[in-house]
Amino acid sequence: MRCEVCGRKIHGKPVKAMIEGAILTVCSECSRYGTIALDE
Repeated sequence: MRCEVCGRKIHGKPVKAMIEGAILTVCSECSRYGTIALDE
């Protein structure tokens, strides 16, 4: 699986974060650009 922000391969558990109104699957480094989205 790849990060939807930077494109790097995600090692470990991916993070769902809301960035600029969109919920994206991102790596732990890119999750700092948004807020963590809770599972709905």
